Amino acid sequence: MEAQDYFWNGFQHFVFGGFIAFIFNLVSHTQELRKREYLVGLVVSSSALFFLPAHITNGRSTIDWLYQFLHYPLADWDILLFGIDWHRFFVTHSLIIPVCVVLLWLHKPVGYHLGIGLSVGCSSHLIWDALTCSWYTPIVFINNLLEIRGYWGKGWLLVNGILLIGFAWFVENRPKRHQV
Repeated sequence: MEAQDYFWNGFQHFVFGGFIAFIFNLVSHTQELRKREYLVGLVVSSSALFFLPAHITNGRSTIDWLYQFLHYPLADWDILLFGIDWHRFFVTHSLIIPVCVVLLWLHKPVGYHLGIGLSVGCSSHLIWDALTCSWYTPIVFINNLLEIRGYWGKGWLLVNGILLIGFAWFVENRPKRHQV
């Protein structure tokens, strides 16, 4: 994925993520959009800093590789970790990571808001991917061995995105002993 190609895709993810975050804020009757940790999680998982150059050095270096984690959203880190053949890996393109973060940090104010932001942002990323990806784009379980495409692939993204936003809403609206 070239940097120029990703700018517009990242921009679309950013706009859709902002829209979903705004709707989530209205529906959940929260003020998450005012919390810095939430906004960091939202941006990291919906679009990342897509406007940054894809690389900071000409050659492949550890510094450049680490820098790219700022450029690509959480769901697309599979490209950096495993290569382009593993893009849309089922772990990164599902509700697994954000749900684990929320559950691990449920009673830690900073981690909680970061986790809710990750959940809303990842949800928007998955839903946007479901709406815009090709029918041939696979969800990868085992590269070239176990992949789903078409309705099943788009359905995977859509169902995980909807379940994730539902999870975030449920967690935000649960009875709380202590206000975080």
